Amino acid sequence: MNLILNKNIWLVGVSGVGKSTFVENFKDILFHYLSLSSFVREETVKKNLVPHRENFAFVSWELRKIFGNDYLAKLAYNIIR
Repeated sequence: MNLILNKNIWLVGVSGVGKSTFVENFKDILFHYLSLSSFVREETVKKNLVPHRENFAFVSWELRKIFGNDYLAKLAYNIIR
């Protein structure tokens, strides 16, 4: 029996604190994993920038500047809703 029904777990934190490691260790019990940084990576590629940390930071800053600080969270929310 599945004990977690229609629940969301949000892992938040700065880069490098272990969010992805946590998900990797518990992926067998998680149904879906969505990373806000995946949106940033996708946008970086669309802009034909080399995918590395400095460009991710720039694109993330640019998205927040144009669309607001909660833009990536709103994208994620609209997907899981």
